[in-house]
Amino acid sequence: MACKITLQPIDRYAGLLDASIIFSDILVVPKAMGMSLQMPPGKGPTFDHPLDTSQDIKKLNTNVDVRKELGYVLDAITLTRKKLNGRVPLFGFIGAPWTLMGYMIEGGGSKTYTKSKSFLYKYPEESKELLQRITDICIEFLAEQVMAGAQVSLSQMLRWLLTERLYKFLIPGQGNYLRLTLLSSRYRISCKSRRKCMLSWNLEAITPSTPACPWLFLQRVLGMHWSC
Repeated sequence: MACKITLQPIDRYAGLLDASIIFSDILVVPKAMGMSLQMPPGKGPTFDHPLDTSQDIKKLNTNVDVRKELGYVLDAITLTRKKLNGRVPLFGFIGAPWTLMGYMIEGGGSKTYTKSKSFLYKYPEESKELLQRITDICIEFLAEQVMAGAQVSLSQMLRWLLTERLYKFLIPGQGNYLRLTLLSSRYRISCKSRRKCMLSWNLEAITPSTPACPWLFLQRVLGMHWSC
């Protein structure tokens, strides 16, 4: 089904589109961590039991087998890449750690994300630990998406909600929580997010003959995006 939906616009508007994006959702990562996710009509994705206190973090899975829990996404990517047959690139994607954490605390979408920001103040150490756990899963999930055949994008939609103080808290030093480093037998790709939404890229192929993997970083700030 995910493959079929992804291919629909490519088939319908042949030659008019530059790329395809796998039909999935960023919240598959929290679901893999043990959170129950629902898709009620007209409301969008919601969690049955959002994170209300630091004790709720202990209920999450501590060890997530990405291939087992998110294999259905990887299978959809591989199948879709084959069906595309080189017509356009295929983007996989994930939500960045803070974006995912915001949804996990709010229980769904929000205009202000007040609960999420309050959570950071109430439970600073637990928030850092949770962000690191989410990041570790995201790193592995991105690597697996690349190996499954996708070009990858990273979506950090909620950065604009943070004050400078909270942003510094979330990203100490050189960006411990938003630096995503992928190591596989074919690729070494790293990115880091810095203050004032500046983005630097370092793309290094393991061998000169290895093709580079295109990246797209989406951040909801001033309507801008960066790509590599």
